[in-house]
Parts: sequence; C-alpha cells; structure tokens
Amino acid sequence: MEYSRTINGKDFLVVLEEEGENLCRIQVDGRQMEVSWLEIGKGLIFAQIQENGLTRTLKIHAAKQGEAFEVFIDGLARTVTDTKSSRRKAVGQAGIQNTITPSIPSTVSRIAVEKGQKVEKGQPVIVLSAMKMETTLCAPYSGEVKAVNVSPGDRVSAGQILVEIEKHENP
Repeated sequence: MEYSRTINGKDFLVVLEEEGENLCRIQVDGRQMEVSWLEIGKGLIFAQIQENGLTRTLKIHAAKQGEAFEVFIDGLARTVTDTKSSRRKAVGQAGIQNTITPSIPSTVSRIAVEKGQKVEKGQPVIVLSAMKMETTLCAPYSGEVKAVNVSPGDRVSAGQILVEIEKHENP
C-alpha cells in the first residue's frame, strides 16, 4: 500500500508491505526498513526497526488531534497528517474548530493556555500524566483557544475533549 504523509510540514511517500501480524516492510522516500511492534495499550507501541543491519527499539505514543496525529517517538513530538487531507484544509477552510483529546486515560498535570489566547502551531497546550510518563499535547495549527474544559488534577478519559482551538487562516 502506498501513502502520502506530511510529518512536521514535510511530505513523504510511504510504501507499506505487511509481512504478517505485527511485522511489515516499509519504504520511506527510498529508505528500506523492517518494522515489528507490540501494542501495549491504546496509542502506546514499542517498535523495533531494522535498517541497514542496525536495530533500534522505540517507544511510540500517538494521540489523535482532529485530522492529524500527534506522535511522540522516544519523547520527540511529530505531527502526522494525510498529505492530501492537509492540503485540502489549507485551501480555504479557515475557522474550523478542532479539539485536543488524550488517547489514553490520564491526569491533567498542567494547562499552558487559557480561553481567548492565540496559539501557534506546535505550541504546548496541555501536559498529561499517565503510566508515570508526562506527555505534552501541542496545538496542531495556529489559532485561538475557544474553550479549556479541564483543570489541573482532573482525571480524563481517552477521547475526552480537553481544549478546543479554532484554526486561523495564515496572513
């Protein structure tokens, strides 16, 4: 299967060949890799990647952010979208309201924004704690915070709407 994905603003061609349960071969812009994984919980994966005779083990956490995924690989954040979808949105759907939600049950550690605040793409919005690990959810695009629906210390469930952001058109 062939996919076009945008990761942190850069377009990639991804070719995926499933080899069996939890095993596949991936080609990303010509780089060949073999990937095996173990799903620990909703949105949490341990993956082994073999490339050029080297094996790396990664801890991956993915959280859906509207039409995109905020993917944390060993603590580094990446925003992943379908390239065609992100281009469609960029062509004139300003003012779309979107939400920030956790992918697993968590506790709100800190809120970095307030209602009415302008935010930039990638700006930290909320910090969650789950399984002795903190995760910072960032704004998927520039816009304005329309609602903050939680407080520090609140226990939240997967998919619960924590923060609502209205996307602004780029000047």
